[in-house]
Amino acid sequence: MQGSSHAHLSLERADWQWQRQLAEERRRWRQEDLEQRTLENARVLWARFVEQNRRDIEERSEQLKTFSNLAALLAGFAMLGILQFDFDNHGGADLGVIIAFGVMVSFVVALSLNSMMICGLIHASIMKVGHDYVSEEQEAEFMASCREFALRFQPGDRPPRPRRTFQNHWASRCEREWRRGFYLFSASVPSFIAMLALAAWIKFYDQIETAIVMTGILGASLAFYLGAQGRWAKHIISDKPAASDRAGEPVLRPLGLPFDWHQQPRVGPNSRPVQTLPLHRKMSAALGNRLQAYLQPPHLWPSETTPSSNSSMSADPIKVEMDEKDSVTGRKLAETHDVQADSATEARSGGSAGSHTSLLRGGAAYAHFSPTRHRPSLHIPPP
Repeated sequence: MQGSSHAHLSLERADWQWQRQLAEERRRWRQEDLEQRTLENARVLWARFVEQNRRDIEERSEQLKTFSNLAALLAGFAMLGILQFDFDNHGGADLGVIIAFGVMVSFVVALSLNSMMICGLIHASIMKVGHDYVSEEQEAEFMASCREFALRFQPGDRPPRPRRTFQNHWASRCEREWRRGFYLFSASVPSFIAMLALAAWIKFYDQIETAIVMTGILGASLAFYLGAQGRWAKHIISDKPAASDRAGEPVLRPLGLPFDWHQQPRVGPNSRPVQTLPLHRKMSAALGNRLQAYLQPPHLWPSETTPSSNSSMSADPIKVEMDEKDSVTGRKLAETHDVQADSATEARSGGSAGSHTSLLRGGAAYAHFSPTRHRPSLHIPPP
């Protein structure tokens, strides 16, 4: 009897040690999985910043090339006009008109050439330094900041951003020069129109009607240009979006994308009040709050009878009363998801990795809140 009892005790001790070792393996695997997920999140963030940097450089490059080409075109037209104009056959033209014509030609050439040079130099600068903001050193520094952020992360924290970006370079080195070039180009267009009007009075000095008609048409063109300039100039040189671009009402959105996108959306600075949400969204958000509470370990479940539970329920931003059936349903769902999550973890630790493990946190399922839809949907990992 003693031998069998001793053997049984040894088996129990071995089984206990095996279970403890298995729990340690699960814990270690879970830690490695979280670290790998943090690295993947950091890579996704870095890819987003790289793509944003590329698009910003392309946008600014096309902008600068467009205005540089237009300025060169105006300067070429002005030079062509003064070189091809035959003043010998227009001796009857007024001397003051000829002097004004020369002044306008000089203005057009000077303004256009300076605008073209400024845009060209800025374009060369951004093409030279653009790749410096996506270098290997910048990537390594950003990955390190993401790892540190993951260790101290709290729901609602904003994810890290690269310390040096192309937007900062543009704001500090290029924005003022770009605006100067834009204003020079904007001033060259009225000068060019005035030059054409003066050329009409020199060319048709003996046909006043023709000169008057040309001047009227060019005056209407100048008025249209000034109107378009007033409508679009401020929008072009400003980095802030217009108020009319924000279509519709602001909605609730998760804070801290993309690290805590699974968390319940919270009220942000541009969010509308919660009480203005439709009724079905209120019910969905309240059900998500209750399910998220019961998906915690059993000892963390809220009590339905204690005063602290009632006070926490009254502090809920979405005032929706839930009956007792919802509480029982939440507990049953939590128990079912815990069992399925444990099965999935065992399958993963045994070598059968599955994509559903990305929805496990601490060995339990959790409520997933989409960043585009604010109705909670419960993701249940397959067994």
